[in-house]
Amino acid sequence: MIALIAYLWRVALTSHRWAAPLLVFLGAVGILSATTGDLLPSYAGVAVVLFFVSIWWTVLAVNAEDPEQLPVTVTSAESFPRVRLAKLTVAYLGSILLGLIGLVGPALASPGGVTPGQVGTGAGAFLITALAGTAIGGFCATPVVRRTAWAVLAGALLGLVDVLVPYGPPARQVLVLLNGSAQGWILGMIGLETLLLAALALAASSRLAWSRS
Repeated sequence: MIALIAYLWRVALTSHRWAAPLLVFLGAVGILSATTGDLLPSYAGVAVVLFFVSIWWTVLAVNAEDPEQLPVTVTSAESFPRVRLAKLTVAYLGSILLGLIGLVGPALASPGGVTPGQVGTGAGAFLITALAGTAIGGFCATPVVRRTAWAVLAGALLGLVDVLVPYGPPARQVLVLLNGSAQGWILGMIGLETLLLAALALAASSRLAWSRS
């Protein structure tokens, strides 16, 4: 499995499709770091941006392999679900790397002191929203959604629903929590909720992808 993930990671990197989401994320982090001021509200905005970028990056990572190469990879791995899981793992790892970048900018620009608790809260929020973005992106990637335009529209709409609907897990919940009095145990509950929902969503999207492949 590790060798499969390493291979698919190389495929995703050599496709150079990561450049656009990376630039968008860096620009958003820079703007939020300069304008928000306080650290946790900055992390709240970055977490939501990471949520949308994770959806985008997941679609790109899953679709990075040429359609002609996919059957060869599945045959070598002896399992379509294993290949699908490896691609989603690559997507989540890429989102985590973006999250690490998102931790640094607001911390450097914060006018007040930065505490380990604040950075830990931001890291937890990023892990949660990146996981949710990966789960949603799995429904928008091929072969579930084959056309790029429809994938973009579906990802944007699903992301907006999660952010705009009150108490929507986890992006709206994280946004409200970090803009208020963030408490670790509440963030932990959001994380557990997201883990359960993401596991169900990833399993459903992988089964749907298998049936449409």
